[in-house]
Amino acid sequence: MSQDDHENNILITQSVIQGDIIDRPLLDSPNISALLGCRVLIDDQTAHHPGSFKVCGVRAAFEEAVGATGIVIPSSGNAALAAAWLAVSEGRNNSLIVVMPSDAPEVKRQRVKECGVRIIEYDRYNDDRNAIAEKTAKKHGFHVLSANNLPFIHGNATMGYRMSRKLNEMQVHADAIMTSSCTGSGAAGLALATCFFEKKPLICFAQPEGSDALVRSLSAGELKDNSSETDTICNALKIRRPYTLPFEILKDREDVRGFTFTDDAAAMMMGMLFKNHQLMAEASGVGGLAAIYENKDLFRDKTVVVEVTGKNITPETFFQLTRGANRVVRIRHCDSGPIREAA
Repeated sequence: MSQDDHENNILITQSVIQGDIIDRPLLDSPNISALLGCRVLIDDQTAHHPGSFKVCGVRAAFEEAVGATGIVIPSSGNAALAAAWLAVSEGRNNSLIVVMPSDAPEVKRQRVKECGVRIIEYDRYNDDRNAIAEKTAKKHGFHVLSANNLPFIHGNATMGYRMSRKLNEMQVHADAIMTSSCTGSGAAGLALATCFFEKKPLICFAQPEGSDALVRSLSAGELKDNSSETDTICNALKIRRPYTLPFEILKDREDVRGFTFTDDAAAMMMGMLFKNHQLMAEASGVGGLAAIYENKDLFRDKTVVVEVTGKNITPETFFQLTRGANRVVRIRHCDSGPIREAA
């Protein structure tokens, strides 16, 4: 598909999903900016129902499934919640099946169940969730809804479209956009949306150490797996392997860079975000802020829009993770040079 075709599809998708999203202005964050050494504009994607950016891609992909007997969606949790919420609103919850990891947070599992949606569990490191979804769909005659297809990615791309309009209204140029990433579909969507910006920003994505297969895949030029021996508090960013289509979109682009971050940095930024803006985000949702913190030299004096991508966490878990949020977190010393304007 040509870039013009992507652009047209993103605009069409925006018109389709606009009734199901909640769009907030970019939030200037002076205190966090001072800590990170760059101007940070927070793009709060947690305002959407039910608490994450995933509703953008899921809502777009639902259009592809119009007329289907039912839907099967593989998800680490937030996309499942978005699908369950939309299914209830459309009266389709009895014909939705979610394939979720057995170690998904209970709060996400419970909210999906409360929508009357069936869950099939899988082992996130040893099972192929897409194969399970395909097998289940074939058995029931259902449609598979996946972040590994263009409608879903175009839905994610609408975040970039809306961001470009907000920046234009503010008369601000962003040097970079930073988002957390699991399968790569969010980053791929943002990369496709750079055509809407007056000056194209770099697209940066963040993954937790040990669950950074997309970072390593782009570096190697081929898909890499995550190890089952590593763990992270960023449960929504844990997956065995990135998706093929987002990887293909991202792999040859010179305006895309991947970063890693530690759990300590994520916990710290959860606390900072709550202290300064009363946003109670999950660890996976603040990966972008954590990555900038640990790579300060590369972003110094730049303007960065950071997506906060999810807030599906209980207060108990939040305060347990952030209790030590004032701990000292290491800052990386990078040799790749500072962030520069995209070509």
